[in-house]
This record gives sequence, C-alpha cells and structure tokens, in this order.
Amino acid sequence: MHTLLNIIAVFLGSGLGGVCRWGLSQWINGQYPFGTFAVNILGCFILGLLTKIAPGNEQVRLLLMTGFCGGFTTFSTFMSENFMMLRGSQLLLSLCYIAISLSAGILAAWGGYNIPR
Repeated sequence: MHTLLNIIAVFLGSGLGGVCRWGLSQWINGQYPFGTFAVNILGCFILGLLTKIAPGNEQVRLLLMTGFCGGFTTFSTFMSENFMMLRGSQLLLSLCYIAISLSAGILAAWGGYNIPR
C-alpha cells in the first residue's frame, strides 16, 4: 500500500505540474521560448524552497518535489528549443539562452532555499 501511495502522489503531482507548465507556456511563449525559461526558473525556485521547508511526509514530498516540480519543469523542451535555434543558425542566441537559464536556475534554487521562513 505504501508503494501505491507513492506512485499516486508522483502521478498526481506530475499531472498538475505538466498542466501548469503547458498553461504558463501558452500564456508567455512567443517568438522566443520565454515560457519554458519561466517555468524552469520558477520550478528551480519552488524546488529550492521545498528542499528547505517540505514536511517529512514522504508522499507529500513525492507529490510536490518529484511530481509537481518534475512535471512543471522541462529539460527536454529546453534542449529541443536550443537544437532548433542551432539548426536556424542562431548560435549566439542559443548560447545566451543556455548560459542565462543555467545561471538563473541555480540562483533561483538558492533563493528559494534561502528565503526566510
């Protein structure tokens, strides 16, 4: 039963995170992948925050951290967008997107973890 609850927690969190990612990306995306950038940075912040404050309950952690944050953020879309930029001869834009995403992501995770309670 314990394993089934873990599976359900990850399943529900992933679905909710994926729907939130899709909705935010639809609202923000335009010519450039600002929606993907926004969800990945926000997801890093949320995960940093949850790393510090998440309760000890395993199912809650799986629901929020593994499920929601895993479903909300998207490494594969990030890579696909960079690949399309490279195919379109936008090397500088792709490198900037990568550098800014990685820098902002680690800063967001740090900020979420260090936010005062």
